[in-house]
This record gives sequence, structure tokens and C-alpha cells, in this order.
Amino acid sequence: MQMKNIMKLKKIIRNLIKNPWSYISVMMLLMTLLFVFGNITPSDDDFSYQLFAEKIVDQREIDLSISGFHGADFFVAIIYFFTHSSFSVYYLDMILAILSIPLFFLVFKKIFNNAHIGLLSSFWYMMSPHIYTNAFRGGHQTAFLFFTLLGLFFLFYKPKYSFLLGISYIIKPFSIALAPLFIYKKEYKQLLLSFIFPISYMMAQYFQIGRLIIGSHSNLTVGLLFSFKRFLLNTVYTFQNYFSIHGFSPINDVYLADMVRISPLITFFAIFAIFYRKQFFKNTKFYWFILMSAIISFIIPTSFFRFDYNYYLIFDLILVILSLMPIMKYYKFLPIVVFSLFFQFFYLFLASPFYFLSLESKIILFFIPVCILILSLFFVYYKFKHDKQMNNYE
Repeated sequence: MQMKNIMKLKKIIRNLIKNPWSYISVMMLLMTLLFVFGNITPSDDDFSYQLFAEKIVDQREIDLSISGFHGADFFVAIIYFFTHSSFSVYYLDMILAILSIPLFFLVFKKIFNNAHIGLLSSFWYMMSPHIYTNAFRGGHQTAFLFFTLLGLFFLFYKPKYSFLLGISYIIKPFSIALAPLFIYKKEYKQLLLSFIFPISYMMAQYFQIGRLIIGSHSNLTVGLLFSFKRFLLNTVYTFQNYFSIHGFSPINDVYLADMVRISPLITFFAIFAIFYRKQFFKNTKFYWFILMSAIISFIIPTSFFRFDYNYYLIFDLILVILSLMPIMKYYKFLPIVVFSLFFQFFYLFLASPFYFLSLESKIILFFIPVCILILSLFFVYYKFKHDKQMNNYE
């Protein structure tokens, strides 16, 4: 009887190990705990985001004179309507950060027609704490990423709704770099429809206050935003940092919270995929269009006078897309790739006053990479056993 129970338990464990949703559930639980125990302290652009949402509900007014891109704040207003909480901005960012975990899996699973690759993308997201801990600041980084992923989800699953990617344009404009993927899918109409969101937003703002506000900087102009001289310097700076784990700039102050956001191993795997594209990308057309997106997503933030790693999120995302096939092929290196991303958690620990982490959330923050490392070992074990069985079968 005891032996029977042991065998039954082993079967349950095997089923859990091979089921991607087991991993996703663990990751969602970890992130939820991080947010539950974290401290929310308003301090940044979140003030204007919250004010915009409160005015919609309390005064029934859409006040576009408030600085900032307010695409996500219409959803903040929904949360505020039901809760009347001054923390509605953070609640939205936290909810969308958690929902992005399964969304990563679904999007990349569809792009590569491979559930394992979808799971690897979720691993990368969990090992990129600078993205989801931004929810403690209410900076809408997670909202931007969620609506970007949502647009990609519809593009590859239900194209007629893919124009919703345009919502991300009025949170942060960088996802416009994904336009080549719409061309790849021949969704020209949906691409054009996606621009309804920024065009409507800009027209409304212009008619309301007589000018356009660029982000949270009310006095910023196009002339001050872009700089050809800085583009050349930023290009050198960016290439240097993507092969390192430590941010450095001779022309900008680099904060502890503004360090390198991706492992050099992912950069090398991405380059490996570029040089051996025929081996990793059977669909040559997709390869060239994703490369076009990579170039655009690099040029836009590099053109800005002020360098900020937050602006390179789409470029990071495309680097991950390029690197996933080589990582999947050499999956035994996965734990090493995961381990190479640990440094980001150390940087966040040093910058924790900036990210408002309590003692409990600091413990969880360091527990996350250890847990993902363990999950990656389970993944390698399952994949190895699976491949071995398939080879024996052949």
C-alpha cells in the first residue's frame, strides 16, 4: 500500500514537472507575495498619474494638461472608481505585472509554436526584477509591457484585435518598434488602426491646452529630446553595457537602479542566432522582420539626449526572442543563463530605498532568483528525460 502511494506521488510530481502551468503558477505566487509585503511610497510621476485618474472619477474631467502619458490611467480610473484608493496606480501596475507572466508564456508559445520556449520567456521576465518592481513606484513600466504583450497576443492569436497594441503607445511610445511584425503578418489595417490611440490622444491634448506634452516633462521639446551627438555616444555606451553586467556612462549619471538589465549570455545567444539564422530560424521572413524591429527599438531610445535603460525594454524583448531558440537547443545551459541574471537582484537590493522594499519583500526578492534557478533545473531534468525517451523510441 505504501509503495502504491509512493508511485502515485511520483506520478503527480512528474506531471507537475512537465506541465508549464505548474511553473507559471509558482511564479505568479512569488510575485504576488513580493507585492503583498512590499511598501508603497508615492514619490515620482505616479502623483500625476493618480491625479489624472481621480479627476476622471471625482470631477468627470479628462485633464490632459497634467504632464505624463496617461494611457494606463484610464484603467487606473476604473480601479479608483471601485476602491477610491490613493494607491490605485500601484494596484494596476501590480495586477498587470502578475498577469504578464502567463501572457509571456502564451505569446512566445504561439510565436515559436513551442510551449517550452514560452516557459523560457516567463523565466526571463521573472529574472528581470527591474520591470515588475517598478510597480512599487507606479511608473507604468509593467502596464506598458502588459499592453505590448497583449497586442502581440492578439496579433498571433486574433489579429482583428491586434490594433489594441496602440494602447501601449500612449503609455510609452517604444512599442511602435514592433510595427514590422504587423507587416510580417500582413495586418496593415490593424497597424493603421493602432495609431488611432496616439492620434486621438494628441489631438485631444492639443485642442484642450494648445500644445503637446512629451511624457512627464512639461517643458520638454522635440529639439531638447533628440540629439545626434548623443546618439553616437549612446550607441557606444549601449553596446559596451550589453556585453557587461555593470552600467557606466561618461556623459550621464547612472543610478544604482539604472544598471544593465540583461545578461551578457543572452546577448551572446542572440548574436549566435543572428550568425546562424538558418539553423535557428526556419522562417527566414520572420527573422528579417524581427531584426527590423530590433534596429528600430535600438535607434529610438539611443536618439534621446538622456540615456535611460527603461527605454530599451522592447529592444531587450527582441534580444530575448532572438536568443530563445539557441537557448532551447542547448537547454542544459539554461541554469547558467538564469544564474547569470542574479546580479540584477543585488543591484535592486542596493537601490531598495528607491524601490521601497520592506524587510519581508527583500527576502522574497532574493528568494525569487533561487526559486527560478530550481525551476530551471526541473525543466532541464524533464527535457533531458523526454529527449532520452524520444531517442530510445526512435
